[in-house]
Amino acid sequence: MTLAKLLRVDRKKFNLVFKNPKLRPPVLEEMYSDINKVIAGVAMQYRDDSHYALNYDALCGEGRACLATLIDKGKVEIMPTREEFFKYLKASINNRVRSLVEQHRFTIKRTGVKPPPRKAAGDRLTDEDFKSYRSVEVSIDDPDSGVQVEDLGQAMSEADEDLVRDIEQVLLPAERVVLRQLIEPNEEAHLEAHFESARKNSSTTRVRLEHLATGLGLSLVSFKEIHSSVKIKVKEYLTNMNTDDSEYNSSVRFLEKVFGVHVPPTTKKLVVRRMMTLAARDQYDKVDEVVVRALEKIKAHVPKGHSSSLSCFGILHDANNRLCKACGMQASCKQEAENVGLEDITMSPRLNGAKNMTRIPAITPHKQVVPDSTPHFLSERDEEVYSFLCDTYEKAYIENKMYFRHKDLDGGATVSGTSGILFCIQSLRFRFCKPHDSLKGELEQEGRSYYLPEDCSYDEAVSLLNAHAENHYAKANT
Repeated sequence: MTLAKLLRVDRKKFNLVFKNPKLRPPVLEEMYSDINKVIAGVAMQYRDDSHYALNYDALCGEGRACLATLIDKGKVEIMPTREEFFKYLKASINNRVRSLVEQHRFTIKRTGVKPPPRKAAGDRLTDEDFKSYRSVEVSIDDPDSGVQVEDLGQAMSEADEDLVRDIEQVLLPAERVVLRQLIEPNEEAHLEAHFESARKNSSTTRVRLEHLATGLGLSLVSFKEIHSSVKIKVKEYLTNMNTDDSEYNSSVRFLEKVFGVHVPPTTKKLVVRRMMTLAARDQYDKVDEVVVRALEKIKAHVPKGHSSSLSCFGILHDANNRLCKACGMQASCKQEAENVGLEDITMSPRLNGAKNMTRIPAITPHKQVVPDSTPHFLSERDEEVYSFLCDTYEKAYIENKMYFRHKDLDGGATVSGTSGILFCIQSLRFRFCKPHDSLKGELEQEGRSYYLPEDCSYDEAVSLLNAHAENHYAKANT
């Protein structure tokens, strides 16, 4: 071996001192992370999860197979620089993936498009060359259809929209605007994003925070402050909601074991409430303090027992049942039945047994409420007429309405009937109760009621009142 050969420097080893990829030779151990990025980028670009051979993992596997082939062929040693190696690797992976796409997707059997014919140099392909010979049926509602059409009219589902409205209840007005901007950017934000993409000659458009802030006319600092506040409040709201849901789910799972029933996870809460209410009534012997707390957490009705049967309150309400009509708690019983989803359901006696289907009406004493306030009339004449009635006649209350009758009739100030009733205070007007035919012509008539005229004086009003009272007194004594 000559001295010249001994002193010759290996250029590839010498170039390892450079960090520039255009000068540094390829070293496989240094390039693994970048190689994985190249493979992942190609796989993401051509992925199709509807086909087994074109999903993300399958395409990544094809990329690694191309890398192994290049290593076996010694391409790592042949390529002079990293840049040349990556060009060769990416071209190889792209060619392989495109052939898979052509094989499994762009076929005449699926698309009806024949392969374009070979053209002479300089001849361009026209639309006629890509004409489809197969009709493609597009169905929006068919999940099995190969072609799907996106519904752009509804950006969010109804459930998502309800969640956003609930979150907005805990936000300030400015925070609500920012939240809506984050969910659905306005046109100004999209325009700013397109302008920036055009300035950078980028093929992709991405709406950033500065575009959202510009779309609302805010500075980026102000927008970020409000954005941070929104994130904190939304996180707290979702945490509390998840806590409530976890307690609800744990209670339902516990009641399933106690009563031996199964509740599918997608069942509505009202249906679960009704199911557990009926199960607790059917298996009343299993209801203890722990079960009661679980029933209360899911807002189900806790059964209560009498000496020989269970209470019918909130369970057996029936608007057409005579016992329910006579019950003093009919209104509250109806509301409780609606809360547990039993308002339109008739329970069969076979469900809980005949003894638990007995209705026991609750008779509540009727308390007549006597108002203490004096009516505030709009004129001095009405005030004087009211004072005359209080001094001359006896005041009585029927169904919270003020009436006047003769003082010499028996009975207390609160009466249960309409015996001896002369006048009534109705809408701050004086109504005559059953006036004589001779007086009807001097009174104001509205429908079937007769009132004291508004334009008469105090003396004329007193004369009409006394005449009406005398007619009633004479009629009562005949």
